[in-house]
Formats: sequence, C-alpha cells, structure tokens
Amino acid sequence: MSNEIHFSFGGQMAERGGRLCTVERAELARTSGRILDAINITTDALGFQQKPLDQKRIIDLTNNPEELAILACLSRIQVVALTTYANHQLLPPRIISPLSRAVQTINLVYRDVNLASTLANVTTDHLGRPHYFHPEMIRDIAKTAQAASVLVSPTEQIRLSNWGKKILETAYRSLPSGNPTRSLIAVELSLSEFLENASTHRNALIVQFKELARQSKDNPHRVATVATWIAMAGQVKRDQEVELLGTQTFENIVNNHPEFHNMLMKEKIKQSTASFRRRVVRLLTPITTDPKDRTALFNEIMGK
Repeated sequence: MSNEIHFSFGGQMAERGGRLCTVERAELARTSGRILDAINITTDALGFQQKPLDQKRIIDLTNNPEELAILACLSRIQVVALTTYANHQLLPPRIISPLSRAVQTINLVYRDVNLASTLANVTTDHLGRPHYFHPEMIRDIAKTAQAASVLVSPTEQIRLSNWGKKILETAYRSLPSGNPTRSLIAVELSLSEFLENASTHRNALIVQFKELARQSKDNPHRVATVATWIAMAGQVKRDQEVELLGTQTFENIVNNHPEFHNMLMKEKIKQSTASFRRRVVRLLTPITTDPKDRTALFNEIMGK
C-alpha cells in the first residue's frame, strides 16, 4: 500500500502534492473505519521509526508553517488511529503496544517545546481549513490517557481521569469564545459530568451540543460523531430528550452524508460491549502484561 508514499519527515521530502495527498488518504482511511490503513499510511509517511526528527529538522519546521501543519496532521491522524485501534482490543498486550506507539509520537511532536510553541499559533491545516492544533492535540493526549486507564489500578485510573479533565479544562480556558474546538471540549467535559450525574448536568450538555452543531456546520463528520455520543449517553441514562437530540441530529447529517450511516450502530456496539471488554481486560492484564510496562506507559502518558 505504500507505493504512493514517497516521503518521510525523517528523510527526503517529496513534492508538495504528494504530501497533501498522503494526509487526505490517511484521514479518509481513519474516518471511514480503515484504522489499520490510517496507521500504516502515517507510519510510512512520518518515517519516525527509520529516522527520528532531529533538532535541525525541527527548527526548519518551525520556520515553515505549511510543512509543520502537514507533520502535525499526520501525527494527529496516527495518534488518534492508534488510540482507536487500542480501544478495539481485548488482549492487554495489544492495547499496550499501540498506545506506546501513540505516546512516542506525542513525545516527539506534541511535547517538543519548539514545535508546540509554534503550533499554538497555527490555526489552519495544510489546505487552509480551520484546525486548532494545540487544543486538538491536548484532546488526543486526554483520549490516550482514557484508553490506557483500563490497564492500571483503580487509583491510577482516577489519577488519569482527573489529569485528563484538568488538561482539557486548561485547553478550554485558553480558547476564545466561539472557537469550535472550545465548543467540542465543552461538550466532552459536560458529557463526562452528565454520565456521572445526569440530573445536574443535562441542561448544560444540551446547550453545549447545540452550540457545537451550530459552529461546526462545515465539519459534518465531527457533528455526526458527537451526536452518536449524545444519543448513547441519553440511552445509558434513560434520558429520552438527550437521546432524541443526538439521534435526530445524526439522522439529519446522514441525509446529506450517507457515508456516515453506520457510525451510530458502531457506537451502540461499542457501548454495549464496553463493560464486558473492561472486565476481560482487567482479568487478563496481570496475567499477560509486565507491571513495568504498564507503569512505564502510565508515566509516559502523564509526561513523567
């Protein structure tokens, strides 16, 4: 599948058109559910395993926003795809491995001081579309932490959860009102609170989701994805208004984007199997994984 990929950020760069095409192919693979394809495309394109980014290349990237946006897009697609892949696994070693790879990219790109400070001021992707890299990358890190929580002790799980919420809240406060990523983070935080205490936080969740849908009309995949979360949260908490809001929003989007039609079913399947998966993973983790590997992953995610 890599015949079309002719560049590596760790090595020789290809023509601009090829790089842009690679990003779009990787994102299409991810959003259409071809997670392994997305992982393979980005791994080949980034080339970190063959030749990691050196300091000279990092400095060059900070002076070239377009190239930096391409690197950041590929890195984000890879981290999100690896985290998604981990969330689909039952065997703990097959969870640790992709999450460890995701953390490697997080440490190399997301947490590099020079790249991070430059990306904080980059608000469009390689095609000029709105993309707020810094807060989106914080979201990626929080989701990676959430994916790893199934492998650790209850105490560490609480620490990961609280740490994830803390970095999301920091990102939320750093963004101006009306920013679409700010609205997305607000929904994610409200959704977590709603699942903990539906009666107290339902109105905030409804308001935040409607605002996100209004601000993200040019990003139907995002709205459809979040709508499935809302629908399932309403179902879990037996709140018909919340469930109907998510379902109707999703169906309205599918009318114009039939390629998204299976997203709600996938979310239902994921939710219905989540409890069983957690029990199986917790049972198998001490048998099939080394405590040192779990501790190392925990510390790496939290940047220790």
